[in-house]
Amino acid sequence: MKNIDKKQLKIISMEFRTIANRLITCNHQTGMALLKKFMAYIDENEIISEYIKQYVNPDDFEPVERGTCFSSMGDTKQEEISYTYQYLKYAVENYHNFYHDMAFRYAREANDAVKEFCNRIVLPFVNYIEGYLTEIGIQMGYDEDKKFMINVNGGVAQANVANDNATVHATQSNGIDVSQLENIISDIMKHI
Repeated sequence: MKNIDKKQLKIISMEFRTIANRLITCNHQTGMALLKKFMAYIDENEIISEYIKQYVNPDDFEPVERGTCFSSMGDTKQEEISYTYQYLKYAVENYHNFYHDMAFRYAREANDAVKEFCNRIVLPFVNYIEGYLTEIGIQMGYDEDKKFMINVNGGVAQANVANDNATVHATQSNGIDVSQLENIISDIMKHI
């Protein structure tokens, strides 16, 4: 897997959520074009693609007739990811009409059928990928608050901030030499 930083991960997550949301909320006219964009994004993004490939088992999928209505894409996470990915990939390569080839048996009205198909088939697949991206983010600590310590001694504050396992060694001297203060006051009084 390629090395990415927190900012790159947030961009990948945002881009994925955007294209996934467009597909999940598509209509019967825009579905196939958005499915192609969605699958291309998955295949072209190394982090997501590697995640999917670890679950894909070619034995999980056999080509299906157009218009097949699925009640489930598998019993386990591995089966769902594997079968859904392979089915959507097959659809992009072999079907031409999102509604007629994939969704028409899910409801009577075209847009209702597309919505139901996306909720049953696409949304769980999207949730697995989003969960994986979130897990990477948690491991990277991108939601952790920056922590810092403020020490207050004698009415004077000192803030020490350390990031990325850094250590701060700070010394603060706020004491007053009494004899030096008496000399300063004495000099001021003479000049007045």
